[in-house]
Amino acid sequence: MPQLPGNSRYGSIRSKLFLLVLLVSAIALTISMVGGALLEWNKQQEQVRQSLVTTARAAGIAASAALAFHDRKAAGDALRILQAQTMIEAAALYPLEGYRLATYGDSGGLPDNVSKLSEHLPDFTPWSAATTLFQPVVLDGSAIGHLYLRASLLDYRRTYLLHAALMIGANLLGLLLAAGLAMRFIDRIVKPVRELAGTSRQVRASGNFSLRAVPSEANLGRDEISELVDSFNAMLAEIERRERDLTSYHKLLESRVLERTASLHTANRELQLAKEAAEAATLAKSRFLAAASHDLRQPIQAINLFKEALDKTGLNGEQTRISHFLSRAILNLGELLDALLDISKLDTGAVAPQPGVLGVHKLFSDIDAEFSLLAAAKSLRFKFSFPPGATALFTDGALLQGLLRNLIGNAIKYTERGGVLVALRRRGDQALIQVWDTGIGIAPEHRAMIFDEYFQAGNPERDKAKGLGLGLAIARRLATLLNTEIVCHSRPGKGSVFEFRLPLAPNGQ
Repeated sequence: MPQLPGNSRYGSIRSKLFLLVLLVSAIALTISMVGGALLEWNKQQEQVRQSLVTTARAAGIAASAALAFHDRKAAGDALRILQAQTMIEAAALYPLEGYRLATYGDSGGLPDNVSKLSEHLPDFTPWSAATTLFQPVVLDGSAIGHLYLRASLLDYRRTYLLHAALMIGANLLGLLLAAGLAMRFIDRIVKPVRELAGTSRQVRASGNFSLRAVPSEANLGRDEISELVDSFNAMLAEIERRERDLTSYHKLLESRVLERTASLHTANRELQLAKEAAEAATLAKSRFLAAASHDLRQPIQAINLFKEALDKTGLNGEQTRISHFLSRAILNLGELLDALLDISKLDTGAVAPQPGVLGVHKLFSDIDAEFSLLAAAKSLRFKFSFPPGATALFTDGALLQGLLRNLIGNAIKYTERGGVLVALRRRGDQALIQVWDTGIGIAPEHRAMIFDEYFQAGNPERDKAKGLGLGLAIARRLATLLNTEIVCHSRPGKGSVFEFRLPLAPNGQ
């Protein structure tokens, strides 16, 4: 497998492995070398000590008679046996009195008196040039004096350093051999890994998962490297299979998306046509109702006239009761017709807002005159809250009054105790208008539907006395014309508040 550029990282791995092997080998050889050097030194030290002790014992035996009789000449002759030991530089015999009786060799460094000198065996380091020995001379089990020896260690040190040099050379040779073997075996390990990495880079660069890593000729046996190559190739094969499956799934998904898109386009077109047809029908209905509003109201007015004429004919009790029911039916029919005609006007665009300056005090006075008696009839409190002083709105007064009538009328209908509050608060350059009530409230699941036509959350029996479910639908349309939005907050059993915002009139108007 050809290698891609940029293999410096793998050279770094090779160097690290080589340094690791070299470090381990160096540590092992160093431990071996130090251990051998210590053993060799202990051996040399023991040989020197034994040699000097044996030599001192032989010289002491030879000079024991001369030492016992304090014979200087005989003692000097006895010390001449040390000539056989070339390492002995100097020696001296001392009687128990401590003075020097006889000497051998260079007496310059020998002590004159040993009364205060302690007995000791040879002791030295690898760098010592000489060592000394001081031990008693014994005759018949009793000490009769002492022998002092000074021996040169140059020959022993030279021999030891030669052995140490040979040992260091042998260890360096072993280290070089270990480095050569490490390089050879590391190459056998790193080469297939490097080839495997090259294959992975080719796959990553080309996105071709059909490439495979080829096992190195040096790793044809079954080892961890071979298992790694096999696992890598198996992974590539699995990725290639999944890539093919993903491509086929993608093509299938694209075809299904195209089919569904075409179906949705057709369905949306049909829905659009149906929506346009429904809107056209609704608009036509609204236009018809708006155009025929006068004609539709004439029969109701005629019925009212006939009913009033009938009431003046002197009806009995049963006839009066029937006349009362007829009045309620005429009233409900009139309210329904008025609501339908209002919605028709708003839907056809026949009503256009005409904004102007509207005083809040006059607006609330008109609303109070219209609804205070209706609230008092149900024993409800009907109050207003607004800032003191002259406050004016810049809006369409007729549309705003219609919006408030629907919200207040709806609040009074669904409030049995407590009251209704109409409030206005300043919010910067806008007025926040709110209609509060203590009525039955609106459940959370019904709040999204309360502005739909004919929806009444608190009138499941469809009692006409509670309205027709068109008040809030008309209010929403009026709010849209006034470029505002009605927001509802409610707690079931506690009451509701409907609020919207309108611009305040500029100062001075």
